[in-house]
Amino acid sequence: MEQNEGFIDAMVNSIKYGVSDLGAFLIGGLFTILSAFIIGIPFLLGYITRCGKELIKGNGKMPAWDDWGGLFKDGLVVILLAIVYALVIGLLYVLVCPLFIAGDIFNSNIMLAAGVIFLLPIMLIGGLLGLLFYLSWLVYAATGDLGKALNPLNGIKLFMTEPLGYIGVLVGTFLIGIFLSVLGAIVITAPWTGFLGTVSGAYLYVWFYKKAILKGANIA
Repeated sequence: MEQNEGFIDAMVNSIKYGVSDLGAFLIGGLFTILSAFIIGIPFLLGYITRCGKELIKGNGKMPAWDDWGGLFKDGLVVILLAIVYALVIGLLYVLVCPLFIAGDIFNSNIMLAAGVIFLLPIMLIGGLLGLLFYLSWLVYAATGDLGKALNPLNGIKLFMTEPLGYIGVLVGTFLIGIFLSVLGAIVITAPWTGFLGTVSGAYLYVWFYKKAILKGANIA
């Protein structure tokens, strides 16, 4: 990953990175399949996190599938992060539920309307928290510190320092996802194209992270 890598180059190089080690790529597809049975999820998430860590260190080749305990631990941390964000988002929706319940019980259009009014910003906040989750993963990949990853200010700092870069990541992962979905459907290799898309996404997030750090983002 070059220091001044442009957006288009980053997208192309993210795909190249995802197949930079054929053995690791093939194993990744197998663990994508195992993820359907839950058992593969922590190892797959741990490996994606390891990719992030190695990319941040400057290693441009996919890491080996080894140190299984480390992969499992990092995967559990990512799952914990996801649970925390899901609970917060879920709590926001729970707060507005009484308005809909009361509106239904008392047949009150005013309460139902109030529920809709409050639901709209909650949906927006929930969407933003969903995006913040990926930044928290990035902070963990960069620091290995769960406390720093759980601090939303660190993710917000990264975004505020390089907002266009983060938007570029979202666009890039979306376009790559569409391309790989079509490819997977044509050649029937969905587990491997899915894995490739995830690894490519990790590459793009690290690309964004390095741009933010160069511009002065500070993770506390």
